[in-house]
Amino acid sequence: MNTKPSIRDKRGFSLVELLVVVGILGVLLAIVVPTSGRMISNARVKGTAEQLAQNMREARERAVSRGHLVELAFGSTGNQLTSATVYHQAVVDTVSNEIYGNSSLGLRPVNPPTSRPPDGLPAGAPAGGIDFTGNRAVFSPQGGCSPGAVYIFSRDGRIQMAVSVNLNGRVRTWRWDNGAWL
Repeated sequence: MNTKPSIRDKRGFSLVELLVVVGILGVLLAIVVPTSGRMISNARVKGTAEQLAQNMREARERAVSRGHLVELAFGSTGNQLTSATVYHQAVVDTVSNEIYGNSSLGLRPVNPPTSRPPDGLPAGAPAGGIDFTGNRAVFSPQGGCSPGAVYIFSRDGRIQMAVSVNLNGRVRTWRWDNGAWL
C-alpha cells in the first residue's frame, strides 16, 4: 500500500481562487465599515444623553433628600458639553464637574429639529444647544425644576437627541427621527 501523498494532494490555491476570496472580503468590508461608523456615532450620542439624564436625576434626588436647591450649570467648550453640580447651602458649594462626549459630539446642529421635545417648551431648538434659562437647571426641594432641554448631535447631524426636564422635574431623553421626537 502506498502512503505517500500524491502531487495533486500537495497543491495549494490557484491565483483565481485567491482573487475571488479577496474580492468577496472587499465587498463585505465595503458594506460593514460605513455601518459600523454610524453605530459608533449613535452609541456615543446615546451614551452622552443617558449620562446627562442620570446626572439630572441625581441632582433632583439630592435637592429633595437634602431640602435645598441643587443646580446643574451648563457650558460648552468647542464641541464639548460641560456641567457643574452646585449645591445651595449656607455656602454655595460646587461639588462635581462633568465633561460629556468628545469631539464627535456637538451642541450646534447643521439642520436643527423644527420642534422641541413635548415637555411644554416652545418650538425650535436653540442655536446654542442649551435651552435652560441662564444655562442652569435648578431643582427645588419639592422636586420641581426650571424647564428646559439640552440638545446633543453627532458631528454629521444624523443622530440628534435631547435631554429635557419639565416643570415637575421629570427627566426624559428624546431622539429626533423623521421629523418627530420619540
